Amino acid sequence: MKLLFLKISVIFFLFASQINASEDLSTKTSIFDNENQKHLLQIEIQRFILENPEIIIQAIELYKQKKFQETIEAEMQVLKTQKDEILNDGYSFVGGNETGDISIIEFVDYKCGYCKKSHEIIWSIVKNNHDVRYIIKEFPILGSQSLMAAQALLSVLLKHPNEVYKNFSDTLINHKGSITKDILKSFAQKAGAEVSDLESEMNSQEINDLIAKNASLAESLQIRGTPTFIIGNQIIRGFISKSDLQELIEIARKQL
Repeated sequence: MKLLFLKISVIFFLFASQINASEDLSTKTSIFDNENQKHLLQIEIQRFILENPEIIIQAIELYKQKKFQETIEAEMQVLKTQKDEILNDGYSFVGGNETGDISIIEFVDYKCGYCKKSHEIIWSIVKNNHDVRYIIKEFPILGSQSLMAAQALLSVLLKHPNEVYKNFSDTLINHKGSITKDILKSFAQKAGAEVSDLESEMNSQEINDLIAKNASLAESLQIRGTPTFIIGNQIIRGFISKSDLQELIEIARKQL
């Protein structure tokens, strides 16, 4: 890209030197004083670009790299300023090593096919990495069934041990059919939860406020899909393989 600017600079220099070599430069403030000179310069630059179209591609690539870097820097700043809300909100499920040095945060929708595909991978990673804590952010974005699932899971989590929530979560994430209130009650009960007041708790202001908090956090991080993971100072949008996930954990470990 430096070569691009060098070439254009040479064009300006040569053109300026050819405009009027005998002109008194001490009285000249700009090579653009003459409209004809401006026109000639525009023609010369257009000719150069047409003869060297690769500079347009180079310029576009440089712009993309700049915007990508700006996005990464903005994300890192948000991750830093909202670190406590991401890692210690006081209501999200925390599994694995609850005091682990490395955190995997996942924004989950229980109707999301790729969330279902990721579930077994995540728990395998947690099992084999004893310094990892796994945090689930309920993020229902795929309709009313997703919302009911998130409401039920948070209702169970607030009143029961993590193990009950995990059993409920495991059953629901593997469920392939529609999600109804009766199914949620059945799954929650099998997981060990008290369900007599589950429906009223699901629709409480407290539960809806917690879901709204997750949505607000996601918006600040420009998270609009599931699954989305946060590992260290990186946001990974979409499904990630077990090997790539392990690699990111290794990178985060080295940064401690």
